[in-house]
Amino acid sequence: MYEGQCPAVALSRAEFWLSCGWAECARQFSARAVILGPRRNIRSARDEAIDTTLERDATHLLFMDDDILVPRTVLPALLAQRKPIIGGLVHKDNGDPLVWVDAGDGEIPYYSHPRQGAFECAAVAAGVMLIEVGVLKKLRPLRRWLFNYDETGRTMDVRFCRMARGAGFSVWCWPDVLCQQVQH
Repeated sequence: MYEGQCPAVALSRAEFWLSCGWAECARQFSARAVILGPRRNIRSARDEAIDTTLERDATHLLFMDDDILVPRTVLPALLAQRKPIIGGLVHKDNGDPLVWVDAGDGEIPYYSHPRQGAFECAAVAAGVMLIEVGVLKKLRPLRRWLFNYDETGRTMDVRFCRMARGAGFSVWCWPDVLCQQVQH
């Protein structure tokens, strides 16, 4: 998380940590929240979170961006799916889903995605993404910036998922964890 989040999300995060029984989550999953602040370049923040995760011998890394409203059940819901990479279904303010399908010549928004149950996809938004640490261990030696833009102009979320799929990992979306991107 970042220091200095936008007010709606800061309230959402406070409500999230208090109402989801964070103490119980911490005991059950040995979860630790890491505050990365003040807010800065998303690329460097994601990489710092990856390095911290690998240094602490964690099993998973959960990204929750400061512009995404998440349900309080996000952590147990995503962990229960036991997927290498899984994200909640994030929608932009305009309603467009931030989940992609492979169109053969690249990834395109997946408008007709399933509405229930986990489904495999080409990419999910990193704004609510749970990654097994084995994925990070395999990808980190390949590239310093795991989250970065590339020459195709795709988002860093899509690029990361493309790299992971290329390394043999599957990417999933869990639409039961419905999330909303908000404007700052």
